[in-house]
Amino acid sequence: MSGPGRQEGLSGREGPSGREGLWAFSLRVYAAPGVADWCLGLQEDLGADVNLLLWCAWAGGHGIRLAEGDIAAGEAAVAPWRQGVVAPLRQIRRLLKADLGAISAEMATALRTRVKAVELEAERVEQAALEVVALPPGAVGGTAAASAVAANVALYLGGLGAAETAADTLVAAVMKQR
Repeated sequence: MSGPGRQEGLSGREGPSGREGLWAFSLRVYAAPGVADWCLGLQEDLGADVNLLLWCAWAGGHGIRLAEGDIAAGEAAVAPWRQGVVAPLRQIRRLLKADLGAISAEMATALRTRVKAVELEAERVEQAALEVVALPPGAVGGTAAASAVAANVALYLGGLGAAETAADTLVAAVMKQR
């Protein structure tokens, strides 16, 4: 995520499973102290998809412990969208931070703001797709939320080749938001 603002998600406060929607959850958790920096660091260092990371935490917050196949299904569901839409928008937004020929970054500020808004909308669309993958109607979690969040995040990051990465900041933010 490039830093969500206080916008209502595609699914509103409640997702298709009758639980809090992923976008609403992400806005709250991402705004917690240290979470945005931690997530963006993983995005830069490991190529992590912050939306998938928050999806793992969201499922865990509902006591659902994801398996490798669940994460693979989530990745498969959104990878084409992320690669074809979200990543190019992010690249353009970042490019607009610098002077480009006779066009200064200051001259492009309004355009950069609009591109950022479109990038956030693209991330909301990605999260709406992930909501359906993780928590089909009637899914019931049986794992303690803090344990499930930590396990889901570790499983996702392990798939990216990450060494043990403490998810304490994210787990604490999820648990505080419950």
